[in-house]
Amino acid sequence: MAYFIDIHTHEKTTINNSVDCNNFNGENDKIISIKNILLQNKIQTKGLLTVGLHPWDINNINEELLDNLESICKTNRVIAIGEVGLDRKTETPILKQLSILEKQILISEKLKLPVILHIVKYFDEIIKLRKSHHSFNPWIIHGFVKNSILAKQLLKEGFYLSFGASLFKKGSNSIESFKKADIDKVFLETDDNSEYDIQQIYIKAAEIKNIGLSELQKQIEINFKRVFTENDR
Repeated sequence: MAYFIDIHTHEKTTINNSVDCNNFNGENDKIISIKNILLQNKIQTKGLLTVGLHPWDINNINEELLDNLESICKTNRVIAIGEVGLDRKTETPILKQLSILEKQILISEKLKLPVILHIVKYFDEIIKLRKSHHSFNPWIIHGFVKNSILAKQLLKEGFYLSFGASLFKKGSNSIESFKKADIDKVFLETDDNSEYDIQQIYIKAAEIKNIGLSELQKQIEINFKRVFTENDR
């Protein structure tokens, strides 16, 4: 059976034959709450989980928070650290953003988990960080909407790229970026978009790539297994 793998979603609704990677972010109280729910195996969201400290949510953090994050990520349903990253639009100073991101990257390396990244206008910084860590763990930039030149640079540096609803936007940079990107280095997602479900995004993506839908499904399933299930945890 061919699946529609949604690498990053905030939505709880789903479709048949989908594999959903649900995202949870938050500050300390919320993370502790997620930890308690997870450890009691009572979480109701269908699918797999990614957990991390979003750059919008790091103003009031402490070491307990990072300890809680690490313990959460040891549970079987958590398959990645994310979404985490750097955002020029938030008021949090970049040095603090970098510090918190690096601590989460260290957790990902310790637990051998991929990282799902939220990057806004800090692409040079994330490339430098990738180089400095020499990480073997996959790093995925979600919601990619930038031009094909940057996409090519990121792919060369070992990043994966995830595309979503912007593929429907006429004139979007992401259309050309997705068309030119190596198919073994991409994922698809719904993020927090409610207009298009993951199947619709796959259909549009296959059209852009000029390949069959089943071929695209099979390749992204291969990508998913390589990134999320073949790491020795």
